[in-house]
Amino acid sequence: MAASAPTPQEAIPELTYNIAPAEPADDRTAALKLVADSVAQQRQVASKAVILHPATLAAAVVVLAIMARFLELSLMVTTSAGLVMSALLMVRWYTSGYLAKAEEINWSWLEHSSTPGRNNGQGSGSPGKKNGSKNEDPIVLVARWGDEIIGALVMRLVKRERKGYVRAWTVKLHYRNKGVGRGLLEEAARIVWGRGARMMEFENKHVHSHRVLAPFFHGPLEKNETHARDMLADVVAETKRQRNSR
Repeated sequence: MAASAPTPQEAIPELTYNIAPAEPADDRTAALKLVADSVAQQRQVASKAVILHPATLAAAVVVLAIMARFLELSLMVTTSAGLVMSALLMVRWYTSGYLAKAEEINWSWLEHSSTPGRNNGQGSGSPGKKNGSKNEDPIVLVARWGDEIIGALVMRLVKRERKGYVRAWTVKLHYRNKGVGRGLLEEAARIVWGRGARMMEFENKHVHSHRVLAPFFHGPLEKNETHARDMLADVVAETKRQRNSR
């Protein structure tokens, strides 16, 4: 007898959250790639912030007004095109620091943290127990949609502080604003509370905190930062309420 076709409900992949093991390293490799991609994507946000900033637009209007006053239309068009190309190349160069930062997301970054309480002058030796650290190995949490890893969260638990520090948190572009990111935070809170922590926050120098632009261009990036911190604070508060109600 032929097998029956799956129902539409059965065909929908399941969204799951799990800790990526150290071995085999496939899931951790995919998570690091996802984090690196998200850092590189900040370049697009930064470029848009520069191009659409009121000061940039005002300068463009002034330049166009000057050219309209002194140049013929045909010359004005060609000159404007050249200036636009030059400006875009300048913005591309100005925001290239995010690509350099993305290239730093590797195994070395995963094993070394600026988390308080950690000895950062360890050299190339293995972190953790060999150095007498009170921290556990990195916790790499992934969100999986079927067979595809669509989200990642990297954190470290500092036992003596009973606190988890989030070092990176991201979701693939096409899956954002669908609750996957919050689900990662909730699962991370459940894990660290289960290991004795009583607080969770973003590391001061978490991977998305790096800025390469002048401060007055930081608006969109700071908005994203505030949104992330507010969501984490909400998850922590909800976790505490649930734990206290037991």
